[in-house]
Amino acid sequence: MTDQLGWFERLEAARKRNRFSVDKLLGQLQMSRATYYDYKAHPDRRPRSKSTIAKIAEFLGEDMAALSVEMAHVSGPPPTAFLEAAAARDLNTRLYQQHVLALAHLLGMAGSSPRAQGVDVAVRILRELLTQANSGCPESPVVAVASIGRGLDRRESVYQHQIYVLPKDLAGFADVSEPSTSVAEVSARVNEVMNGVMLPVTREHSTELALPIFRGKADVLLYPGLLEMRPPEPLAPWPTEDATLLVTGVYYAGAPDVAALLARELQYGFSTFDQMARLQARAGLRGLPSAAFKRSVAGVAHAVLGDQSPTAGPMVWATDDPEPLLTPVARADVANFPDPVVMLTLTDEVLDYAAYRIGCVESSHPSPEDQAENRRWLDSQQEELLALVKGRGHARRTIIRSIDLPPQARRRADGVYPDAVDAMFDRYVGVASSIAEELRLESVIAAQIDRLDRRVAGGKGVYAAEQEEIREARQQVARLRAALQLGRFLGPVGYLKAKPQFLLLFDSPRGPVVLKVYGRLRPGEALVQRLWRRAGVCVVNVLDSGDMPTSWLVMAPFAIEHRPPPELSAGQLLDTTNELAVQMAQAHQVGRTELALTPDIHAKLQRLDLAIGKHLGKVLVSLSLHGYPVPEDWQKTVQELCVSTHPTLLHGDLGGGNVVRDVDSGQLWILDACGYIGPAEFDAARWAARNGGTRSGEALLAAWLDADSGLDVSQARGLLGLELLMEAGVREIVKDEQRQPLNFPDPITEQLLKSASQLIRAKIASVPLERN
Repeated sequence: MTDQLGWFERLEAARKRNRFSVDKLLGQLQMSRATYYDYKAHPDRRPRSKSTIAKIAEFLGEDMAALSVEMAHVSGPPPTAFLEAAAARDLNTRLYQQHVLALAHLLGMAGSSPRAQGVDVAVRILRELLTQANSGCPESPVVAVASIGRGLDRRESVYQHQIYVLPKDLAGFADVSEPSTSVAEVSARVNEVMNGVMLPVTREHSTELALPIFRGKADVLLYPGLLEMRPPEPLAPWPTEDATLLVTGVYYAGAPDVAALLARELQYGFSTFDQMARLQARAGLRGLPSAAFKRSVAGVAHAVLGDQSPTAGPMVWATDDPEPLLTPVARADVANFPDPVVMLTLTDEVLDYAAYRIGCVESSHPSPEDQAENRRWLDSQQEELLALVKGRGHARRTIIRSIDLPPQARRRADGVYPDAVDAMFDRYVGVASSIAEELRLESVIAAQIDRLDRRVAGGKGVYAAEQEEIREARQQVARLRAALQLGRFLGPVGYLKAKPQFLLLFDSPRGPVVLKVYGRLRPGEALVQRLWRRAGVCVVNVLDSGDMPTSWLVMAPFAIEHRPPPELSAGQLLDTTNELAVQMAQAHQVGRTELALTPDIHAKLQRLDLAIGKHLGKVLVSLSLHGYPVPEDWQKTVQELCVSTHPTLLHGDLGGGNVVRDVDSGQLWILDACGYIGPAEFDAARWAARNGGTRSGEALLAAWLDADSGLDVSQARGLLGLELLMEAGVREIVKDEQRQPLNFPDPITEQLLKSASQLIRAKIASVPLERN
């Protein structure tokens, strides 16, 4: 029954059981009567202060971490991410300490050390086994390497641990001819006994190991890979890179808090260098670091930044005190650290606030002289850190965020600063959120660039220019987000394509919008889609657009059902073709009228023959390299077929992905118009070739021509042949890009070439087109 009670109900029951009055309980908890009765009236509320939670846990005789997690998941307002991250940090630390003590008890070591360390357990095992082995020493100082892995609750991770024994002097190895046979025994025993230990990224050492195989004493180093500090309830992960982040800043910049929040949002692990060091050395009196503690912190920092210790997943690390980063060794580590570094800076007002709060450690009313001294120290520290992170160069990602002083924390008339913990934490939440968004956006962009680079490399550089285009588009995204005042990044639109353009969903004052950014000029898309939409054609609503220095569009999002034609039955595909042909007939008529009324539009948009000639020339290179015959007069064919006496504005790329249905209305929508100028028959031919190929391409083209009787049948069939030739080339270059076997001769490629040749010859043999 007790397990079903809420935390406040258990608190009341414990108060009555211990015969405490309300006032006596409040005195022990250091809680006001108003707060107490607020919790009583609103059981969905909970304390936010860790010290209050600790006092309640102590009174109840319960584990603080478990109570924190429970409070973070009570019904009512959503819990703060910080409370959950802090609870996870404390929970994991307790799990580590409890497990090591349990292992010590298992080995008969209970009571030998009130705070048994993992190295104590390792020393005990090694001493027993190696003494019994009584065989030679290994050829190197490494005696045992153990890989220990185990999932714990929802934290399913593998932890790699290495146990080293190094003599004080390498010459201390005994002169024996046979290597030690104890390595396997030690590894097996360690795996058996220490399974599940969660240890920090650090090195625990001892000089108390004396073994017969050594002439002198030796160091034992237990070097585990990771202490993961995951939130109790992980959020759905974003497609983030498997990297490490470092968050730093001076005192009161909130580096640990921002790091904990980032870990929560990014689904990363979290810890601080100081937190790891506390598992090995005492911090010192009144929180002032001892010499041993400083050395331990420096060791952890070097293991993470310099040695880049392997972990079971991405981690966010933070500095409680930035001083360990300002040593010569750490400076070099930070300068060469390949992963992102986040630097939190404080404005002048916050630096004054921090100088006052630091002075409060020694005195409740720090003197102006003490505050000035603290301010000089903070200024110097912040300047050094800024110089350090800025000196990392452009090749390494550095994020700098400034934190200003909230109104609640401003100095009062009497010269006293209020302790505005909650207000400052709100600043940390905002900074962490903005950094998380930036990292998510960068991760999405980097993933798409990587896909394009791999595609281009596989295609032997035929589309190498697209690598420059997508990087130009990346620069445009940052500029446009600021210029258009776009808000929160909500994610990519659809799956990531290996194309030199980005489709990104952002929040904005008008609601969610899609930002589409190219790495080159493509003015036809926005122009054509606006024109068609005014005429009633179902195209996406373009809210804003531009072409400087490259083309971009801001569009209204809508729910679509993307069903590629291969998933449609033959009947459904014919019905869709008829429906599309009717819409495109209207669009083409609007285009002809616009071209007649606005002659200068020809100078803005690209001619179809130039666009097709460029693309076809590239894919035919792969076709030829793979051993297939390429028509020598293909350029002349493009000219013959793609120039029209009655040109219109074309979509130019009517494939399965650019024709979709609205989930709600079932209406067919047309996306991503190229805006070429050329014969209307091309749109029909491309649709038929892309979705029908040699099997049903002619049938789909016939259905389109039935729905739009104004098109030239002969030219449409000739263009179908040209598009089948394009499909043959695309099929072969995709094999290169995706590193697929060539399977020469490919029967599908051969059939595409055969059908293309027949259709093109039939058209060329007919009456040639008149040209403008």
